[in-house]
Amino acid sequence: MAYKRFARIAQAMGVDTTHMTDVQAAEAALAASIRLLRDVGIPEKFTDVTQDSYSKNRLGKGPTSYYEGQKTITGDAADVDRITNHVLGDACTPGNPKECTFTTVRPVVDHCMNGDLDDLLS
Repeated sequence: MAYKRFARIAQAMGVDTTHMTDVQAAEAALAASIRLLRDVGIPEKFTDVTQDSYSKNRLGKGPTSYYEGQKTITGDAADVDRITNHVLGDACTPGNPKECTFTTVRPVVDHCMNGDLDDLLS
């Protein structure tokens, strides 16, 4: 079911999916999204974000002391753990259709900080 939705995203992004399976079209949507991200200059990893890289960035400012002094995202193990715990405490996390535990979320956060988007492409 999800592949069909992503296949429609590929079509909306201008990908010709005529001779593609839904899985191939979904992968093409991911590739097109990564190209768009790069074309418009969005940072590819959390560690690429700095206080001055985005005008609405709140690094080191946040609404609570949790954020103060966190002016950079380093991507080291302690930082991955800190962000993972933050994600788990977010009000939207319980609404996720997948079970979100430290063990399931940490690898995703680690990839967002230290991974390569090209690794997501088959």
